Amino acid sequence: MIRSGGENVASREVEEMIYRLPQVSEVAVIGVPHPKWVEAVAAVIVVKAGQSLTEQEVIDHCTSTWRRSRRRRAWCSRRRCQRIRVGSC
Repeated sequence: MIRSGGENVASREVEEMIYRLPQVSEVAVIGVPHPKWVEAVAAVIVVKAGQSLTEQEVIDHCTSTWRRSRRRRAWCSRRRCQRIRVGSC
């Protein structure tokens, strides 16, 4: 749960919304520190091979879907994610 400006934002809810974009292969939504809102919503997105997706396209998709109160606090970034093995035997 991400706490942003007195609201609770479910990261799963945001992830499911971003997964609706056909260019998205993987997404992880996290809360990052924000001086005014306590936390801001951030998305780490892996784009499918051969596809392109801009930050603005993700933001436009989010703002067209989210309630007005969440729109101003959302921002997204994208990069490739490297997976690591944790807790393997």
